Amino acid sequence: APMLGKGGGLAGMLREKMDKGRMRMDMTLFQGFYDRHLEDWWKVWPREQTLVIAYDTLMKNTSDTMRRVAAFIGVDPGPWLTAELPHTNERPYANKVSLRDVDPDICRRLQEVYQPHNLRLYDLLDNTPGQPAIQPPFPRFKDPCRRDERSKGTSST
Repeated sequence: APMLGKGGGLAGMLREKMDKGRMRMDMTLFQGFYDRHLEDWWKVWPREQTLVIAYDTLMKNTSDTMRRVAAFIGVDPGPWLTAELPHTNERPYANKVSLRDVDPDICRRLQEVYQPHNLRLYDLLDNTPGQPAIQPPFPRFKDPCRRDERSKGTSST
């Protein structure tokens, strides 16, 4: 499987595109541009019909989050309150790598690509908060390039 470490493969391709200023928008990168996804969805559905949940919030407060989801869609939360969700993605796929194996320079460069979109996401959610009783405040993403986050070995694509 290609690694995002040093050298060729996927890392070499990303480094070459970034070095030449040609980081084109491909589907892999675009998937993480949540600000653009929300803008597109809100063109079709009103903000009040959208519930945005952060993965970390779901993992840390599963029962409370499931209550919010149930309230949002108007169903009994009972069956969901005992849901046990996996904390890691154990499914294999071709380009899956551990965050600790990602070259720090690549991590920093990807942060530069995503940072403006993340700031725009926070702005969108802060200025269009949704249903206050159901929509929790959206937390800021952790910095995956920080040493303590990288040592956890969080999987990424």
